[in-house]
Amino acid sequence: MNTFEMQISEYWEKVQKIYTPLQKKYGNRDYYLFQTECRFNPDLMIVGLNPGANFCTGKKEMSQGYNAYLTDAPWFNTLRKVFDYPHNEFLKDILDNCVGTNRYLFNTGNQSGLGNITEEMVDDKKFANVAGELLDELIDIIKPKHIVAVHKDVYNHLAKLNKREFNVTKAGCTNKGIPVLYVPNFSGRNKSRYFTEDKLKEWTTAIETFMKES
Repeated sequence: MNTFEMQISEYWEKVQKIYTPLQKKYGNRDYYLFQTECRFNPDLMIVGLNPGANFCTGKKEMSQGYNAYLTDAPWFNTLRKVFDYPHNEFLKDILDNCVGTNRYLFNTGNQSGLGNITEEMVDDKKFANVAGELLDELIDIIKPKHIVAVHKDVYNHLAKLNKREFNVTKAGCTNKGIPVLYVPNFSGRNKSRYFTEDKLKEWTTAIETFMKES
């Protein structure tokens, strides 16, 4: 086991100690760390708010072992359209090899499903704050070259430096200098607002420019 694998293994143990007691309290909601395979120093890390499924089987997985962004579900379908996948060869390679995770690892169907979980106290801190600290720690281990934050709360947590308007959206950098691009959640309620057919090209251009120039 190399250093990176050891760091991920130790991190996953830490995550389970925090998440499993809450899992038992909130209906055995499934949770998992990665929505892709785990790899070091990828060109892109995608960070959503939380997984959109709604399973309560008590499952906990470090990784599902495949790239969920390439599977057939409405949220993922919109994501691929934004990346013009598989037609844009540059972005196809990036999406194929990205690392995906979430600020909150519980799958709840939608944001409102998180409910009171974010207000739970964990070692004298709100779970919302603990989850943010865990995300920062994970990013320090993964060391992505770029981050796409797929929710305003995720972007606001990560983008601390050099915040600015960027094409149709906004961008910034983490405290460690990693470029961060904001993209609205790919949920159905945002499809008519942000991801209509005539706007998809603008988002594709924004992401491609961000990846090439940041």
